Order: sequence, then structure tokens, then C-alpha cells
Amino acid sequence: SKKIHIQSTFYFISIISAIIASSIIMLIFYRADASLLLIGYVINILAIGELLGKKFYATYSKYVLVQKTLTLVLGLGFFFIFGYEGVLYALAASYVAFTIIIYKGFRETKIDFSLLKPRMTFILHNYSVQVIGGFAGQIDKIIIVPILGFALLGNYSLALVMVNVMLMFSHIVFKYLLPQDARGEDTQKIKLNVVFVSVGIALLGI
Repeated sequence: SKKIHIQSTFYFISIISAIIASSIIMLIFYRADASLLLIGYVINILAIGELLGKKFYATYSKYVLVQKTLTLVLGLGFFFIFGYEGVLYALAASYVAFTIIIYKGFRETKIDFSLLKPRMTFILHNYSVQVIGGFAGQIDKIIIVPILGFALLGNYSLALVMVNVMLMFSHIVFKYLLPQDARGEDTQKIKLNVVFVSVGIALLGI
């Protein structure tokens, strides 16, 4: 959004990290499907970040629809051909379209680690927030199972699905507003309307 050509540098670091992590998964659990899915998911996140940062909302929608369609088609196809073991391979393959964006990113910008140094505090802060948030999002499930059992965990997970459905509106608007805010554009009116709508959704959920 701020026209800083740092994409390739982030892509390089993220993909190398994903390959290392997937290799560890392969060595410990002998799961090639999970390893490939990890790499595919990282590529998906990187590509979506670039599309939203450049405000390519129509292109973003097309790629997401293609990925979801491939998830359904490949998921069912691999299930009937290879059994349930093929489902994770299908999910990994569904992200293949996003590699086009990553390839273009590497061609358009050069890897330049000097761009990271003045932004290292921001990067580390956001990384820490994401790690803590991810851990906090799973700790409740780890506590529920030994104390209350899997049956209650199922009901709890179903309730969380409903919460996530109600959060979809605010998440979509967040993805739209983030590039605008990065450019310093005035989004106050939109944010105010979003707050009112989100409160209405929350009350409906209750």
C-alpha cells in the first residue's frame, strides 16, 4: 500500500521458513500431505496480502472463488480416488493458483534485506501478536478436552463456527479498510457504520 517493494524479501523468508517447518513435520510425523498443505497455506496468505495491499479486490475475489471451487472439486475427487488420505493433498493442490501471484512478485521486485532493518520493530511486534493470538485461539480447546470431554468440545466448536460467521462482515471490511488506512485516506465514516452494523449482528447472535 505504501509502495515499498518489499514483497520478494518477505516471500523469500516466508517460503524458506515454510519449507523448513514442513520438513520438520515430515521427519517427525511422516506426513507429506500436511507438509504440502503448510506450504500451500503460506503461499495463499502471501498472495492474498499482496492482492489486498494493491486494492485488487476483484482479482482477490476471483482467486478465492477458484481456490474454494478447487477445494470442493479436488477434495471430492481425491476422496473417491485415493480415500480419505487424499483429502489433505487436495487441499494443498487447491492453493496452486496463488503461485502465479508469488511468481509475478519475485519478477517485479528484488530481494533486498536492507528494507527490513528500519521496519524490524514493526515486524517483530506483529509477529509476536500473531503467535500469541494463534496460541490463545487454541488453548481453550486444550483445556476443555481433559476436563469436559470431546462431546462438549464438539458443541463448543459448533458455537465458534457461528461466532466466526457473525465475524465475517467485520473481517471483510477490515481487509478493505487496511490498504486505505495505510495510504492515509479518510475512512472514519465507514468505520462508524461498521461499528453499528457489528453491534446489531452481535445482538442478533446473542
